Amino acid sequence: MQAYSRLILVSLLVAVFVSACSSGSAAPTGTAAEIANDVFVEAAVEPFGETLALTSDQEIEYFLGSTDYPPFTDTAVVQPMISIDARILYILEVATEQEAADVVEQLRVDVDPERLICVVFSMDDVVIDSRGTVVFMVIDSNHDERNDLAEAFKTIE
Repeated sequence: MQAYSRLILVSLLVAVFVSACSSGSAAPTGTAAEIANDVFVEAAVEPFGETLALTSDQEIEYFLGSTDYPPFTDTAVVQPMISIDARILYILEVATEQEAADVVEQLRVDVDPERLICVVFSMDDVVIDSRGTVVFMVIDSNHDERNDLAEAFKTIE
């Protein structure tokens, strides 16, 4: 009887540990635009501007620096119409977690602070993260805002 109780206890502990470890990597739900909105709401940050979808290779290259990405299943880019500082948020959805990891690595290669003409930022202003099949990137020269948005992406459902 005691061995049976231990087995149940160990099984429960393993189940709790596995669910706790995997819950952080589960992709947030909704469309890319809905996820972007949820991030802004959770962070209590006013959205930067309008939300765009990347629908062509030209837009992908313009916004992401290249087209060396797996196919996106959904995208949302939130950027101000006119800005004197660097602020832009990306939600990029792909089919698999491996593709999400590939996108994160490619973004680290393609993000170029010197590419933009009207604003200046450094790589310290960039946060790139993923959960499941959803990739998050924010470029924001406001330290507190950037960190609030990155934390919100980690916690939204």
